[in-house]
Amino acid sequence: MSCSRRTSSSCAFVVLIGPAVSLTATAPRNQLDWIAEPSLERVWNLFQVTTGRNAALGLAAAGGLALLACRVSTGTAAAAFRLALVGGWVALPMGLGLLVSEWQPILVSRYAIVITPALALAGAAAVAALARARREIAACALIALIAISGYRVVDWYRSTPEDWRGAAAYIASERRPGDAVPVAPAWATDGYR
Repeated sequence: MSCSRRTSSSCAFVVLIGPAVSLTATAPRNQLDWIAEPSLERVWNLFQVTTGRNAALGLAAAGGLALLACRVSTGTAAAAFRLALVGGWVALPMGLGLLVSEWQPILVSRYAIVITPALALAGAAAVAALARARREIAACALIALIAISGYRVVDWYRSTPEDWRGAAAYIASERRPGDAVPVAPAWATDGYR
């Protein structure tokens, strides 16, 4: 991409995202006053959450981002595009979040979940590069990533706080003819059923 195209693309991006950043930075704080000021601990927690608290994925993602950055030195457009896509996907939401948090704290892990696919792509780049060098080590790394991720998903489902069966049993035992059971929010209806 030529320098003038990069400059015009960057200017277009700033013009398009500027109003959203401005609104977030200057909006009344009353709806976001529960968000704490950014800190190193909050940023670390954000990365833990976006990797599913999977240290292996975090290491693979960091290695993949470093690998993509090193490959830019080859000078190919594809290498630059890969780094811009994956690295930008991780860095831009974080950078904008930290920047806007100077005026209005917005760094919350659930808001940053959009970077999770980019971290997975970075981890995949690391595993793919490892597979080209040592297939058996790459296979072990992939199995470890899948096993830890699977364990985390199962653990999360086991720890959900909703006890729909208990709630439904209590309502059934206390319900009288003519009683109605409102369920709010509407998405909880399936859980109640």
